[in-house]
Amino acid sequence: FGAPPVRPPSPVPSAGPAMARVLIVGAGLTGALCAALLRRASPQRPLRLVVWDKARGAGGRMSTSRSAQDPRCTADLGAQYVTQEPEYAKKHHSFYEELLSHGVLKPLTTTIEGMAVKEGVENFVTPQGISSIVKHYLNESETVLQMVQNLFIGIM
Repeated sequence: FGAPPVRPPSPVPSAGPAMARVLIVGAGLTGALCAALLRRASPQRPLRLVVWDKARGAGGRMSTSRSAQDPRCTADLGAQYVTQEPEYAKKHHSFYEELLSHGVLKPLTTTIEGMAVKEGVENFVTPQGISSIVKHYLNESETVLQMVQNLFIGIM
């Protein structure tokens, strides 16, 4: 009866903000760009970004397959080139400039059979494969990429 109640210790003030942990499901363009934008939005805050994907590698619909015999032999399994429409050119200018300055994109200087040529439209290729766009943003974001074979997301 005479003992005072035991109280939990007061929290010790931290030296800085707590590390935020973020899980992004999908290592395609949307997941990679989301990770890069999150990293850019909080450069001073400790942030652990983890991206899960069920595929063998990053890229999603922008994946590149490489020959086991010759890694220089590649095939883009999704988009083969990137199109910049005039209506999006101003809105996404910084993304195109970034990818061009890092050598991820290069202007497409020839026409492709069946490609519609429109005034004001620019097309770009990716010398290292279309998945290099996704990999650029994943590298920038310092993301931990985990391939999860039995990944199932239920939507209610």
